[in-house]
Order: sequence, then structure tokens, then C-alpha cells
Amino acid sequence: MKGIRCIAIIIVLLAASDNLSAQQSYKAIEHVLAGKIIDKESQEALPGVHILNKNQRKGTVSDIDGNFFIKLSETDTLTFSYVGYNQHFFVLDDSMKENMQDKVIIPLSKSLVELESVKVFAYKNERAFKKAILALELEEENQVKTQVPGYYYGPKKPVQPGVGSPISFLANKLGKRAKIEKKFNEAKRKDQYRSYLNSKYNKGIVSRITGLKDQELDNFMKYCKLSDKFIDDANEYEIIFAINKCYKDYADKN
Repeated sequence: MKGIRCIAIIIVLLAASDNLSAQQSYKAIEHVLAGKIIDKESQEALPGVHILNKNQRKGTVSDIDGNFFIKLSETDTLTFSYVGYNQHFFVLDDSMKENMQDKVIIPLSKSLVELESVKVFAYKNERAFKKAILALELEEENQVKTQVPGYYYGPKKPVQPGVGSPISFLANKLGKRAKIEKKFNEAKRKDQYRSYLNSKYNKGIVSRITGLKDQELDNFMKYCKLSDKFIDDANEYEIIFAINKCYKDYADKN
């Protein structure tokens, strides 16, 4: 009986040893994969592509010609990442295991990003463009308000100085001066605006286009009255066209 037990124990130990060695040899199987990474459409080599073995947490980068070498086992997965391209995943199949000496080709496809539609339109001239820029209202976002501890940030009551106080006297003086300066600036702006309009539409320009002079020119200027808004917005061609139209109507009536 003792002899039979010894034989059985020896058989079990041998079977376990064979199983362990088989597992170790299976785990030890490691391949070296050589390949080249290319653009799927242009077939051009892609340098600097990141290749990561997710199971072993080891990686490499393709060279200037798109070539790379990396170790992997039969259960590993390789991830190929490149800016502007979709990620590519690679695992060994049975056909590749038999021909590991051959270089594999990894094609990467470009990632497509859908952009929002943009409206494009043109302004009549540079002046109209400047007006549109100045009229823009920009919203201030993410404003950071700094508050001092102990300071009151609530609504404040306006201070009403007395009639005979120095503050009241100074306020009246400053108020009158501000009103005078405001009127002066408004008149200055109007004069500048009028000069600008006269530079675009005047007797000299009308005379060159129509050939009218003296009293006939004065009569025509009274007849052909272009609005300030039209003169402001119109370009040189549009003003000439308007003068010619006025002149034709003027000639038909006279």
C-alpha cells in the first residue's frame, strides 16, 4: 500500500510540475512587432505617433519614417494615438504569429470635426464698417468683484448740499461749465459732420458732372437736394449716379 501511495504522489507532482512549466512557458511567449504607421488616405508616413501597450504599460514613438518596434504578448493590446487622427487598436491574430518577421502596416484615419456655420457679409465701405464696430455691445463675463470686509456695499443716499454751502456753489459752477462744454462739443461735431458731407457733395462736384455754372448751378442745387443720410452712407459712384438722375429730371422739366 505504501508503494502505491508513493507512486500516486509522484504522478500528481509530475502533473503539477508539467502544468506549471506550461503556464510559465505560455506567459513567457513575447513577440517583437515591427511596423510602419501611415496616413490612410495619402499613404504617407506619420512620425511621432504614440504607441502604448496597455497591459504592460510600456510604449514607444514612431520615427521620422513612421517605423516602430515594440514588444507584446498574445494577450496584449496596442493603442496608436496621433493628433488629428482617430485612435487605432491592434491585437495579434493567428496569421501574424506565424509571420512576425514581416513588417505590419498601421493605417490611421483623420478625425472629422463638424464646425458650426458662420454668417459672412460685407460692409458698403470702410466708414460703415467702423460704425458697426463702434456700435458693438460686449458683455462682460466672469467678473470678479473684490469686497473689503466691513465696508458697506448697499444702496447709497444722494447727498443734497445746502443752497449757500461751498459744495453747492462749486457744483453749480461745474454744472454750468459742463453744459457749456457739452454744447460746444456738439456744435463742433455738427460742423465737422457738415464739412464731411460738403466734401462729398458740393457745387464743384456737381459742376464737373453736369457742366452747369453760375445761376443755373444754383437753381439745380436747390432742385437736387440729397439727404444727409444718403450722402453719408453713399460712395462716390452712388453720388454721381444720383446727380445724373437729378440732372435728367431737371432737364426734362426745364
